[in-house]
Amino acid sequence: MKWMTFVQTLHDADRTIGQIKDDLMTANPDWASFYRKTYLVLVHNLSQYEFKTTPRGIDMVARHTLLLDCKIKDQLLSLGRLFSIKKAEKDKYPNNMIIREEFRSVEFELANFPLCDLDIDDNFSIEIRFPWIHSEAIQTVKLHSSVKACKCKACINAKLR
Repeated sequence: MKWMTFVQTLHDADRTIGQIKDDLMTANPDWASFYRKTYLVLVHNLSQYEFKTTPRGIDMVARHTLLLDCKIKDQLLSLGRLFSIKKAEKDKYPNNMIIREEFRSVEFELANFPLCDLDIDDNFSIEIRFPWIHSEAIQTVKLHSSVKACKCKACINAKLR
């Protein structure tokens, strides 16, 4: 999956969870605080990532298991390691202007990294997570037409993808 398709998938999921929340809060206003606190998690292999905004370069370094092997992945991870080193140096020597400038340079390079060239492993799911166990409210989420989930009452897993 190409980067832009991945980003579009995340945006679609975010829009969908917003619609689900609106629908369910209207139908069940007593449970509004529960629905308001539901959030999305991207699940890949044994890793889980909460997402709130479009991932940036530094986010993808942390989520590198999603990236398929290629030269650009290696470049991103290398830049991520350099970023971590420079950040540690900057934190250790906050008044050193040379170190601060080096950090800003790496930070800028990472912020402007060509993410559109990344290939993403499309073997992931996007799941709805709940703030606490509330069986009836979870069941109403699972029964929403946008959710792909086991409809039994015992299961609390709700997937969008």
